[in-house]
Amino acid sequence: MQGGGKISACGGNGLSGGGGGRVSIDVFSRHDDTCFFVHGGRSSGCPDNAGAAGTLYEEVPKSITVSNNNLSTQTDTVFLDPPYEPLWTNVFIKNHAKVSLPLRWSRLQAQEQISLLSRATLTFGLTHYPYSEFELLAEELLMSDSTIQVFGALRMSVKMLLMWNSRMVIDGGRDSGVATSLLEGSNLIVLRESSVLHSNANLGIHGQGVLNLSGNGDTIEAQRLILSLFYNILVGRGAVLRGPLINASGDDVAPKLNCENESCPMEIFHPPEDCNLNSSLSFTLQICRVEDIDVSGLVQGTVINFNRARNVTIQRHGSISATGLGNTSLFLVCQNCY
Repeated sequence: MQGGGKISACGGNGLSGGGGGRVSIDVFSRHDDTCFFVHGGRSSGCPDNAGAAGTLYEEVPKSITVSNNNLSTQTDTVFLDPPYEPLWTNVFIKNHAKVSLPLRWSRLQAQEQISLLSRATLTFGLTHYPYSEFELLAEELLMSDSTIQVFGALRMSVKMLLMWNSRMVIDGGRDSGVATSLLEGSNLIVLRESSVLHSNANLGIHGQGVLNLSGNGDTIEAQRLILSLFYNILVGRGAVLRGPLINASGDDVAPKLNCENESCPMEIFHPPEDCNLNSSLSFTLQICRVEDIDVSGLVQGTVINFNRARNVTIQRHGSISATGLGNTSLFLVCQNCY
């Protein structure tokens, strides 16, 4: 396909902008100089709420692109049934597009990359019903100036998670049955430019490579947080690891210290070595089976536990603190460290 022309299925302009349509390319493997547009139409009645983005599907690479051409919208492009066989190769959500999977259970899976770029938004679940479980699977999840919102619990498995000035917000609601989210970044997790990974419930993050909170504003926080099995965790200057949340509302899943008696449970001094997130334990923040931990920022929690770390280095500007998160703070550092 060549000639430098344009193919479009855009929503019409009007008092309320129309939604973008669908373009599917089923036979061409190359179209280097052809432009495709499937964005929503402009809204004169509400300039900040243009029509929702449409979709561009390319059969040869099996990739889908949702782009709203930088037109702000409050309206979602709905994915009701993403294919499982054959899988999409790549999913690109960009340029102010908003995509939602409004189901009680759903999965978004790609063989290679899921990308959210330029103020894109991906939403799992329904705002007032945070009781579901969702899966996100890919080789890479790349986020730049974008947001993932989850109402319920998230099960994520990727090799690399890269976040630049982005947010992943998990609303676990009050249902303890789905309150725990598990995120795996097997090779690399990097937060940069004030990126935030936030859960108001239990959150477990594990991998085999590096977890890097690069610097100022980069934050991972949850009501109960466990980081496990990484080779290296780096908390840069101005970055924060926190559990539980500060000023958490009554709607959040409150962590229980489980240590109100004079003699604390044996699990505090001899915790399980499998590094699973166990909400019956008293820890609000645990780092388990990580080779090297380098803290130049802040690690903060009510009950903090380092289990089987090789080296814990607290740099000049770094701190590990249990101050201000409860009157019965218990501070355990470097259990079974070498």
